[in-house]
Amino acid sequence: MSPDGTTTLARDLLWPNGVGFSPDGARLYVCEYAAARVRVIDPSGETVFAQAPRGECDGLAVDVEGGVWVALGSGGGIARFDSAGALDDVIDVPGRFVSSLAFAGTEIYVTTIGALLRMDVGVRGSAIPAAAVPG
Repeated sequence: MSPDGTTTLARDLLWPNGVGFSPDGARLYVCEYAAARVRVIDPSGETVFAQAPRGECDGLAVDVEGGVWVALGSGGGIARFDSAGALDDVIDVPGRFVSSLAFAGTEIYVTTIGALLRMDVGVRGSAIPAAAVPG
């Protein structure tokens, strides 16, 4: 830990963007846009969790089953990886560049250049852990 209280978890990330926690809070997922992959950081260390099937890995959200959903940038869709990192599904999204996504119940809201889309994916999003405020 540095004097200002920060801890470096990974040093060589290539354009990190979306982040999310597993439902149990034990794993942290980080999208690397420039490397088109998702890394996972957990008590055993840090490793590559998944590779984009097309495009890049931009925004990220996690569902209650431990599935990791990723906006595929120029790939024109969103991908779901199961909790082990295997590609489960790719959903094509109308519009151009797909930049981010977020859950509200079983619906995912997806941002693209020029549009905000909503679709029901049949699984609920995982709760986002509350931020801890120092002091």
